[in-house]
Amino acid sequence: MNPQPPTAPGLFPGSPVGPPVRFAGGPFADTSGLPLAGAADCTGLLRALTAEEADIKRRDLLFELALLLGGAPALPLLRHLPQGDHDRLATLARRQNAVDNSALDLLERLTARLWALDEELGPAKVLPVAEAKRALVDDLLRHATLTPALRTRLLRLYWSLSHLTGWSRFDLLDYEGATRRYTEGLAAHELRNPALLAHLHGLLADMALHQKKPTIAMDHIFAAEGWARRSGDPLQRAATLNVAARVLCGANRDESGLRALDRAMELARSQPRNADLPHLSWCNPVHVDRHIVFCMVGLNRPDRAITEADRIMANLDPAWNRERGVLQLEYATALIKKREIPAATAMIGEAAQVLAVHTSTRLAHFIRQARTQLHPWQDNK
Repeated sequence: MNPQPPTAPGLFPGSPVGPPVRFAGGPFADTSGLPLAGAADCTGLLRALTAEEADIKRRDLLFELALLLGGAPALPLLRHLPQGDHDRLATLARRQNAVDNSALDLLERLTARLWALDEELGPAKVLPVAEAKRALVDDLLRHATLTPALRTRLLRLYWSLSHLTGWSRFDLLDYEGATRRYTEGLAAHELRNPALLAHLHGLLADMALHQKKPTIAMDHIFAAEGWARRSGDPLQRAATLNVAARVLCGANRDESGLRALDRAMELARSQPRNADLPHLSWCNPVHVDRHIVFCMVGLNRPDRAITEADRIMANLDPAWNRERGVLQLEYATALIKKREIPAATAMIGEAAQVLAVHTSTRLAHFIRQARTQLHPWQDNK
């Protein structure tokens, strides 16, 4: 497989003081067509800052940076930064200094924080900021003067933001937009990193599984496994086998998926973390183990699914809002198969409460699917 480099023009071309300010036009908008910020956008942002920031200089700086990073949704990201980081980010955007390692450290920290906000609040809060940040990185790659080492780091960041924006769009059920972002991540061919290619093929496989396209899911899994073997990285192999288990159990009803999950657990348990692959920070035995419930539901083993769900939910990190909701819905499906309707109804209700703080359209879709399974009992008090 020889992915081609992106050919689209830069999103923020040519401005000597940084990119023109753009706002996200909704969760399914392509950043190449985002409208310029209007008066109402700017007024609302300024009103929010005026109410919370007494320091005029800091307020002005936050206003500038928020416009750069997608408007009001960027404020929670910016407020936790120290003043020095605000200044450094503004300097980077204005191109007043050359790009250096400290600037990339900041951009990488912001990306890690966006991932945390995605899990806590959901994609609708994160996507406008991630898209604007991805556009900034795209602009720097096209126009900034970079050493080879800095260019490699910036390419990795472009890949990471393609990963994040693709994931967020998938979570909003924007399949076309997610595929586009994942494919653009695959096209970061200068990295020559099989682990990154394997990971995006795994994400495309999982999305195809969700769309009930098993043949496409299997195609991407074969590609992902090939790249994962070439990477030689045990954690990437664990992450890829984790998706393979889901595809085999969920699409093919194939018990070989359980063997793939067992192997993923072994690799995730026995290997040290690879600091060069931050996208695998989630890949640990606890997270991989959580997918046994999905596999048991896919293999139509509701008793085992219920037992495993009870065990996993007792130790689930409370910060995993979306993960908890999805697990509760898998649990509810197993309960419905056992005709435990009151318990299933209660579990679906608990999962629905996650949507009070989280914006995952995918989770809402799963809730609707679970409720549909209750239709035969809808008249039973």
